[in-house]
Amino acid sequence: MKITGFVLAATSSGKASPFAFLIVLVVFLGIFGGVGALIGRQKGRPWVGFWLGLFLSWIGWLLVALVVPKTHEKLLAEERERLAIQRELQRELQREAEGGQPEHPAANREDPGPSAD
Repeated sequence: MKITGFVLAATSSGKASPFAFLIVLVVFLGIFGGVGALIGRQKGRPWVGFWLGLFLSWIGWLLVALVVPKTHEKLLAEERERLAIQRELQRELQREAEGGQPEHPAANREDPGPSAD
């Protein structure tokens, strides 16, 4: 596929315009990245598919198709971890809104005070 021939046909003067070439390049890269993202979404990795498709075109599509899919259990574990972090942040914000100090692991230890030597 010759992109330069397509750009020449797209211009009225018959001379290749850098702007027209840039537009065609962006469209083709968008298509390659989009198809890669669609393939990657089936594997649970849409961004991997997008970037491989963007930079490697059809070779990236093949690589994404060969990527091991994320298992359902792994996706659930990631979601549980994300929700636990979100709940902890909500608790901290609620404590701060009530006028209390945010809890830190060091704050839970009892301070023995200065030692009397």
